[in-house]
Amino acid sequence: MFQKKKKALRAFEVTLLIAAWAMPLAATAELKIKHFALNRGRLAFTYMDGAVHDIYVLDFAKLTIEPLYASKAIDEYPSFSPDGKKVAFYSDASGDREIYVIDSNGTNLVQLTNSAGADEDPDWSPNGEQIIFQSARLGKDTANLFVMNADGTKPEAITRLKEKKNTVPRWSPRGNEILYSTTLYWPGWDIMLYDVATKKSKLLTNGWQSFCRASWRHDGSMFAFSYGSGKNVNLWIQDKGEKPYELTTLPGREYDAVWSDDGKRLFFVAESREDAGDFQIYMLELATKNITQITEGDGAIRYLSWTSLPVPPVAPVTPKEPTTPNEQQPRDAQGEPTKS
Repeated sequence: MFQKKKKALRAFEVTLLIAAWAMPLAATAELKIKHFALNRGRLAFTYMDGAVHDIYVLDFAKLTIEPLYASKAIDEYPSFSPDGKKVAFYSDASGDREIYVIDSNGTNLVQLTNSAGADEDPDWSPNGEQIIFQSARLGKDTANLFVMNADGTKPEAITRLKEKKNTVPRWSPRGNEILYSTTLYWPGWDIMLYDVATKKSKLLTNGWQSFCRASWRHDGSMFAFSYGSGKNVNLWIQDKGEKPYELTTLPGREYDAVWSDDGKRLFFVAESREDAGDFQIYMLELATKNITQITEGDGAIRYLSWTSLPVPPVAPVTPKEPTTPNEQQPRDAQGEPTKS
């Protein structure tokens, strides 16, 4: 099957210079918003420039891009909570990749996990009570899916691969299914669907090229994903039970699609040319297939998360040491405290 009027800025652009005095641990960044596609909603993302990997938020209502959390560590994969009040992400500030959560105004940083093995790519359950993430705690060269309470308690493995990897979990809007990427049928990444009730997974895609980073539509009727290999990766859509079809054919690679809450638009990141690595945010109107570039600037943008809810972020002060109320001592692969 596979081979391979909203406010538009005219005479000016909004340019945000985040200077060293405002974010002591971050490098100076320059980002421009070329086009304001909506008058509400926010996109969280990872901004990358060399060794800098920090969490930023684009706010369409405020016409701003602001840093949410910046440190000397790698901070990636932001995920808005369903109520828009918190953002989960991973950071290697402790020396290992762990899951953190922060209020969407940049305060109240809390470390949720503290285990051997990298914990990454969190996603919230629709009711906000749990977080799913990928973890290498069952083996250094593996990745499996774990679910924990939103406060970091009771982590539980829902997949148990011994050699392959399950990554990028995405909870369905109704909470009964989870999309994720897998290397179980390598060559190429494939997308699987986990049934929460039966605790079983089924294969949705298969081929020698990669299917990855699936994202649900707001009603759970379909999902978008990236498909391709090497320097050519495009966005596709698949209705549940139907054949997938291609959405984009831009030069280079397109990743990290997220849906607007009305299901009419997709935000994603793309390169300006093949293999450029300069990923910026774009918007696709599904009705017309029109694509608009939203941001431009130095560095690259990856790992988008969308919320329609207006909880205004503010530039944080120098981050304090995160608290770890639920995991003060090392834990084993199942999340239980180890004996000292």
